[in-house]
Amino acid sequence: MFVSAYTLHDYPITHADVLVRGPEAWNVALNTINVCKYNLGWASIGICTHAFHEAIDHAGHRQLYGGLVTDFTHVRQLFVDAYARLTAMKLFAMRANDYMRSASDDDRRYLLYNPLVKMKVTTEGEHVINHLWDVAAKGFEADTYFHMAADHIRALPKLEGTVHVNIALIVKFMPNYFFAPQEYPEVPVRQDHAHDAYLFEQAPTRGLNKIRFHDWAATFDRFDSPNVTIFRSQVETFRDMLEAAAPDGLTFEPAGPRKGFEAWNRDAEDVEIADALVIRVATLDAVIDSKRAAGRPKDERALPYLESLRDERARQQD
Repeated sequence: MFVSAYTLHDYPITHADVLVRGPEAWNVALNTINVCKYNLGWASIGICTHAFHEAIDHAGHRQLYGGLVTDFTHVRQLFVDAYARLTAMKLFAMRANDYMRSASDDDRRYLLYNPLVKMKVTTEGEHVINHLWDVAAKGFEADTYFHMAADHIRALPKLEGTVHVNIALIVKFMPNYFFAPQEYPEVPVRQDHAHDAYLFEQAPTRGLNKIRFHDWAATFDRFDSPNVTIFRSQVETFRDMLEAAAPDGLTFEPAGPRKGFEAWNRDAEDVEIADALVIRVATLDAVIDSKRAAGRPKDERALPYLESLRDERARQQD
């Protein structure tokens, strides 16, 4: 698997051949990557599906210690785990497809789900191949599909931005995803024949932090099983951690009595930071209230300094 490049010699390109220019061309280029990320997930699914059938066919016809390799309990466990992961990969990618095909300027949730397909589906594909490789040594044999799959499966998490680059993108959505849900119409399963025009007429790439999501907990409310209960408790713990100690650069609504921009703006004051450049800045009282309400160790360490600064400014004004 290689990333290709080609050079055109003496190939005339006229103005009529250029579809878009300027900022719109930039948006089109980046949004093309959003679609390509989704396709990487299905590439991983295809590789794993073919490799799965080759591996189980090999193991199911191989006699060892008086029985078939597929008779061994631990081998069955590896196959079942690989199949379960592969099924989850397909289900997640299929549901992401529904959101991508139903997208509009008012609903761009797929911009989170597509990077997740790229990141999670492709990395799970590596786990599937690893499980199958533990069962069948096909990855070491020449002229087999599995030999190629074991090599190519490693590339997919690294294309269209590595997994870690996509994590940085996903972080932008986390505040609204966990703390600012919005009502949306139910997105149906999309298996219909339709012109998916929005894929080619998307909004500008800016403003990702303004995209809102439905209430994440509503889906889990429909199920009552031990595994779902455990997973939901883990999600809630993660959410509590984000609220109490958000990573650097990740902004949630500030803690404290002021809720929303308007409340903070009412108490803000104008500060001139350069000639004729005035910005609105939260008052020290507002910042102190927020730090005290948050109660994080780093906020508590900052409180004495902020309170001292507030008192000093009050003395100077007197």
